[in-house]
Amino acid sequence: MTERFYSVNGQMMGYESGGVKKDFLTDHLGSITAEIDQTQTRTYDTRYSAYGRNNWSTGTGCGFGWVGSYGYRETGLFHMSHYVRARHYSYVTGAWSTVDPLWPDESTYGYALSWPTKAIDPSGLYPRYDGCPPKFQENMNALCDRINHIGPANLPAIKSCISRATTARHHSCPDVSLTRAKCLKRWCNSDGEIQCRPSPPGSGQYGLCPRTYVGESEDPHDTIIINNNNPPYGFTYVDWVNAVGAQQLTVIHEVLHACGVPHVVQDKGGREQCNDIMACCIYEVVVGRNSGSKCWSRITPLPKPGLMVPRPGGGGPPLRLP
Repeated sequence: MTERFYSVNGQMMGYESGGVKKDFLTDHLGSITAEIDQTQTRTYDTRYSAYGRNNWSTGTGCGFGWVGSYGYRETGLFHMSHYVRARHYSYVTGAWSTVDPLWPDESTYGYALSWPTKAIDPSGLYPRYDGCPPKFQENMNALCDRINHIGPANLPAIKSCISRATTARHHSCPDVSLTRAKCLKRWCNSDGEIQCRPSPPGSGQYGLCPRTYVGESEDPHDTIIINNNNPPYGFTYVDWVNAVGAQQLTVIHEVLHACGVPHVVQDKGGREQCNDIMACCIYEVVVGRNSGSKCWSRITPLPKPGLMVPRPGGGGPPLRLP
């Protein structure tokens, strides 16, 4: 019998079989916990453990259960209990049955960061944690709305801001060209993804862009991780400029990685990296709609090359800066 499933934004909401339409009830992970027919009668009920073992069920379901609304299909096989697009998973071991095709960028067999109560992996390639709070999502939508306004009218102001900020550090940073502006827009409109979850252990990151590209790109297929262990969901080094926009500044900083911008650390504190200066200028000009003066007025200029400075500790003749 043919079954037709219907979905909203990639998540299955129900199906029709033999002229009978049924809707899904799901939990926070997207597991199908019940099916109801058009008379609002429950025809199927079930519950699962964290790693997908079926604890109990009544009635007959459609074959999608644990995280089923995102495409985890039950196979009935003991050591390959679920098929998830790229590979099989086993609730017996709580791990994938084959190596992640993205290894070594992703864990070899580990499932969902060993965090099955909050993270899922709909592609079978890398985990996703839908932990971004509503306010954060609103901020990102507002940011992308403004990024879509980057163009000839405000690019000169962004470039001038970057130039003035980097001159104070006797250094140069990449420009926000039309190509790079297109990259930012494409990330916002089609290719970008944000996950709010802890950054990988030991990374020490506030924001992270795991797979970056070299050079300017119009194809920014990068997932940005915003470390939700550091409220309010994102700080980068530019929080010294504008703490109110820290979330948006963090995201711009990371998306610039996807668009070919390296850090280029300009002082030992790391507060004035190219990503930060550029993120600050984009934010102030496009979101704040000002000249971006905050981005250079708070930078302490480096001493000019050749200047004589006291020797550390006070002993001996002064030193000449290179």
